[in-house]
Amino acid sequence: MKVQINDPNLKNYWLEKYRPQSLDEIVLDENTKMKMKEYIDMKDIPHLLFYGLPGTGKTTISYILINALSDIDNSLIINGSDNRGIDTVRNIINPFLECSSMDDTKRIAFIDEIDGLTPDAQMSLKKIFEDTGRIGSRIIATCNDIHKIQPAIQSRFEIYYFKPLDDNEILKRCKYILDTENIQYTENDVLSIISKFKPDMRDVIKNMNKLIINRRLVYDITKMNIAKEETILQIILQMFDNRFNKNNQDQNFYRIMITKIHEIIGTDPERINYMYIFNRIVIDETIAYSVKIIINKYMINDQKAMIKSANFMAGIYNVIFYPNNI
Repeated sequence: MKVQINDPNLKNYWLEKYRPQSLDEIVLDENTKMKMKEYIDMKDIPHLLFYGLPGTGKTTISYILINALSDIDNSLIINGSDNRGIDTVRNIINPFLECSSMDDTKRIAFIDEIDGLTPDAQMSLKKIFEDTGRIGSRIIATCNDIHKIQPAIQSRFEIYYFKPLDDNEILKRCKYILDTENIQYTENDVLSIISKFKPDMRDVIKNMNKLIINRRLVYDITKMNIAKEETILQIILQMFDNRFNKNNQDQNFYRIMITKIHEIIGTDPERINYMYIFNRIVIDETIAYSVKIIINKYMINDQKAMIKSANFMAGIYNVIFYPNNI
C-alpha cells in the first residue's frame, strides 16, 4: 500500500486535488527531476536533504520517492517542528530504522521540517547515521532554513536546493488546473495572482481556488491591491542599495526611510501582505545572497508570527542597522 499524498476528504480542494502524484506532474528544476528519476530507476537513494522556500516541492517530491521505493509499512513520516525533542529520535526514528523489511523494500524515515529538531535531537540523529549496519534504511528530510541544521548532520546527506519556481512553469500548472476544471479565465489574471503569491506554489493555487465564482476566475484588483506593498518594497530596495552598494553610513537617512514604511503600514498593519514583499526581495537578482539568508529566516517566521508586522520590521531592521550580522 502506498503512502497517501493527498487528503481524500479534501478532494474538491485544489491544493489537495492537484497535488502532484508523480515526477511527470511536479513543477521542478529539470536537473533535479532527472536525478530523482535516476534514483527511482536504480530503486535506491542516499540520505537526502531538500531545502528551499515554502511551496517549492520539497515535501511532494519526498512522498513521490517514498511511494516509488517503499510502502506504508516500511515508511515513517515525522514533522520536525511538531516532534522536536530527543525522545522523537530515540523512541520513534531510531527503533523504526533498526528494523529490517521482510523483502528488499527500503525502510525510509521522512523528517519534514528537520530544522525544527532541537540541537540535542540532531546530535542523537547523528548517531543513527554513524551506524553503518542499517543498509536498507534511508532518511529523507526537508527544511526551509538549512543553517539550522548542524554541519555534522548536513554532511551525512546528499543536499538539493529547491530554487523558487519559474513564472512560466507556475503558469503552465495553473492553466492545466483551470482547463481541467473548465474555468473561464484570462492569462493576465493568472499572471497577476502568480506575481502576488509566488514563489510559493501552494499559495498561488490556494488563492486562485478562492477566486473562482460561477466557474470563472474573478481577479478583483481593488480587493487584491498591492500598491502599499510595492511602495514599501521600493523603499526597502533603496535602503539596501544605499547600505550595500553606495556604503551610505548616514543613520538619519535610514530612520527617515523606516518612518516612511511605518506611515504606509498605518493603523492596520496586519492587512499588509508581508510575504509578497519578502518574496520580491528573495527573487531579486540584484540583492546579495547574504541579505537573502537573513530575509529568509523572517519569511519562515511569518507563518507562525502572532504579529506579522513586528516580524517583518525586525527583518528589515536586522539588515539595515546590523549589517555586521550579514
